[in-house]
Amino acid sequence: MASAHERERRTTLYAFLLLLFAVGAPVFLLLSPYALTLLLAAIVAVLADPVYRRLRRRGLRPTVAGGLVTFAIFALVVIPTGLFVWSALQQAVGLPKAIAGSGVLDLDAHIARLREWGPARRLLADPGALEAQIQQTLGAAAATITNLVLSALAQVPELLLHSGLALLACYFFLVDGRRLVVWLSGKVPLPPQVLEVLELSFRESAAAVVLASLAAAAAQTVVTLVSFLAFGVPAAFVAAGLAFIFAWVPMLGVAPVYLAGMAWLWVERGPWFALGLLAAGCVAGVIDNIVRPAVLRGRQQMHPMVSLLAIFGGLALFGIFGAFVGPILAAVFIALLEAWPAVAAYAGIEVSDTGSPPEIDLPVHQALPTTPPPPPS
Repeated sequence: MASAHERERRTTLYAFLLLLFAVGAPVFLLLSPYALTLLLAAIVAVLADPVYRRLRRRGLRPTVAGGLVTFAIFALVVIPTGLFVWSALQQAVGLPKAIAGSGVLDLDAHIARLREWGPARRLLADPGALEAQIQQTLGAAAATITNLVLSALAQVPELLLHSGLALLACYFFLVDGRRLVVWLSGKVPLPPQVLEVLELSFRESAAAVVLASLAAAAAQTVVTLVSFLAFGVPAAFVAAGLAFIFAWVPMLGVAPVYLAGMAWLWVERGPWFALGLLAAGCVAGVIDNIVRPAVLRGRQQMHPMVSLLAIFGGLALFGIFGAFVGPILAAVFIALLEAWPAVAAYAGIEVSDTGSPPEIDLPVHQALPTTPPPPPS
């Protein structure tokens, strides 16, 4: 039977856990809308940490070094991205008018060309019905584009709020990140070695995968923007924005963007211009295969099937921005799975894969003997 002191200890524990849950649940609900923003800020802080440490070694105070790095991120990433998105939205609004003023919608001319092609004559028994079907399809496509643009414009204030919060969180992660990790290590019921394994897995896996994907998508976006501007394809910023999104989709890439641009050039300027844009699309595809391995530098990249599911799931949960939020969450989850063998070995759980990062010598739990020791002689 438990003593009065033991019952008092249990009552104190249960009361504290109940109070912790009662206060923690509302706090979790308050922070949950900004969880992805904080995660993104943490990843950016991990990527910018080498620059921050270099400034610290030069004698700058933590607040000054963190402020300089955060301002550099704002000037080199946030401002160009904001201007790019705004230009893309403006061009998307005027895209239907630009297409209407070109020869792309001259359906009579296109149908006449098809009727001159022998194999197509049997398929064009009723040109009027075909023209009506094409008009209906184009109308649905125009309505879809308009809805996407209006939805993106409605999200601009929220995007500005999350961008500002991410910059502020990135600054504090740079300045106080190590202090936060030390503080959490004393509150989380995990040994310091396990926390070190988790931190290293996050740095080496999640941050590397995210950086490689961002660098590859940015390179393809730049090539697409330059090539579309050079060949005079309308809505070059819209095409570049779509290229950034499609660049995250494995096995598909930026091919749909270039196919649409080639179709417009074929109708408006002839096949040679379309072939020129095709060559630029090949360059964009090759850049992806160069930039991604160069950034990863031997690290294991995400499996294409996992990346595809993460993109589709991200789009379903978070909208258009889920195209890159989904892979970020998947990369973090994979980093935790890669750290699990070392954590399991420490806890005395048998696993077939040791999996512990070689930089950390995590001690393995010694199981208790199953048979009692022999009595002393």
